[in-house]
Amino acid sequence: MARCPVCHSRKGKRQCLITNEFVCSLCCGETRKDDLCEDCVHYRSPKLRRKYHDIPGYSVPEMDANGELQGYGNIIESALCAFDRFSEHTLGDEVILRVLALLLDDYHFNDTDIVCEDKTVEEGYKRLVRAIEEDLPDISDEIITKIISTIYFVARRRTEGHREYLDFIHSYIGSRIASGVQVFGRNNYRYKNTGMRKMSEIVLEMSVTLLKSPAPSPSSEAAHAALLFTHVAWNKAIGSNDIGRTYRIFLQKFENSNFVLWDEFRITDHQKIIDSLIAFKNEFYPDDLRVIHVCGMREGNVHVEWSDPEEEDVVYDKCF
Repeated sequence: MARCPVCHSRKGKRQCLITNEFVCSLCCGETRKDDLCEDCVHYRSPKLRRKYHDIPGYSVPEMDANGELQGYGNIIESALCAFDRFSEHTLGDEVILRVLALLLDDYHFNDTDIVCEDKTVEEGYKRLVRAIEEDLPDISDEIITKIISTIYFVARRRTEGHREYLDFIHSYIGSRIASGVQVFGRNNYRYKNTGMRKMSEIVLEMSVTLLKSPAPSPSSEAAHAALLFTHVAWNKAIGSNDIGRTYRIFLQKFENSNFVLWDEFRITDHQKIIDSLIAFKNEFYPDDLRVIHVCGMREGNVHVEWSDPEEEDVVYDKCF
């Protein structure tokens, strides 16, 4: 077999469409031209040749030592959790790796037209971009690229071909519900509910998303404030704003009683808190039109009084 006419050292095994000579595989890859070689059986798209694992990222010690970098990573991974939750936990790690690769196509390779034939992967990419734009608007593309590359590296290292990486981040990162708000643990909430749960359970489920996690038991004022916000947001989501005009009076009492009240909350902007709870309600309980009349704590339990718009009676329930 003749030697490659390009390097004159290795054996030529691939017949070149341009020169009609046999070249070695290394020279084939290094000298090919996309416009002339795309019909060749050995041609591969530039995207398929990209080495995502070689893109610079942060080392694990660097991430561990920098709280800000950890926070940026948590935002992206929580959005991955939310995408998996949206897909009803049917995703595998391979899908997540492909979503991360699309992000690197965007942020590192600066592709202007991100298109994917797999609609699931494309949906994941769009959700991640939206989360980055909303939660990390002032962070440079260079830092975001290195964060994404680090997550890509970790996902490849943890996966065994199933959901090992996804299950890990569900346990330790949580799902992004709205900007700045995450819910921890796969089993802490129900997905796409069709049956009717106890209203007190739902209220508790929503209110804990506001508090820092992991955290010790909240103060009485923080617990009452979180329940109050949930009461306001739930009714507002269904078109009722009965308590929306007066909740600030109650909130002021909690603030006067506990001057460090807001230290227990993940976010402190009142409107963002309410918006995040409305988003939660609309995603998980869009068809539940019950109206909350009373919501609070009684003897250490969450107590809720509510009514169905089609019924006259007011019902109450509680959870421990």
